[in-house]
Amino acid sequence: MGFDGFPKDAAAFLGALAEHNERDWFLANKERFQASVEAPARDFLDAMVPLLSQLSGQPMAGKIFRIHRDVRFSHDKTPYNTHVRMLFHCADTDSGCGDRPVFCFSLEPDRVITGAGTGTMEFAREKLERYRAAIADPRKGAALGQLLEGFAKAKGFRVDPPALKRPPAGYAAPPGREDLLRHKAVMVWHDEPIPSALHTKACTAHLMKRFEKMYPVFDWIESL
Repeated sequence: MGFDGFPKDAAAFLGALAEHNERDWFLANKERFQASVEAPARDFLDAMVPLLSQLSGQPMAGKIFRIHRDVRFSHDKTPYNTHVRMLFHCADTDSGCGDRPVFCFSLEPDRVITGAGTGTMEFAREKLERYRAAIADPRKGAALGQLLEGFAKAKGFRVDPPALKRPPAGYAAPPGREDLLRHKAVMVWHDEPIPSALHTKACTAHLMKRFEKMYPVFDWIESL
């Protein structure tokens, strides 16, 4: 049938799930979940993959994360996620890769989050070495610094903070770029209240504008 937007009940369901995060409630509302969240999410993913492939200039693939939480090692034992999250990655890599860039999407009860950056919480070892070398490069390092500074100041955007408290020993960067060495991953996000376009065919075009804005981060990581 194609993707015509997420129904308004998608966010409403996620909000209700946050209030009733228990197995019995979910099972009683499973058909609602399937109709309002699961099916349109699959259609959205199928619609976005060719658009992001065109943007990136290479085949992309997508993954929808499970609604069920892995509670084995968590103090929080609530069984379900109250969001719908997707990862779009280069088709010739694993979806959890740490050496290739990704696009991200999250539908929450009250907002939509999009992102572009590394595929895991940190770069794979060899990619991290190339990243740190690039920070010292006059052209590449300066380009990333300008990108992240621009996103940090832009309305609705945010940059994940660096993981390290100080630059790693043995690495140097020009003045003004030292903090970039403290990153072990690079991720830029855009947050917005749920837009009316989310519920229409205009949803994909609306979100592609965000991904196009963040694409230079994707491209910078891919070029390492």
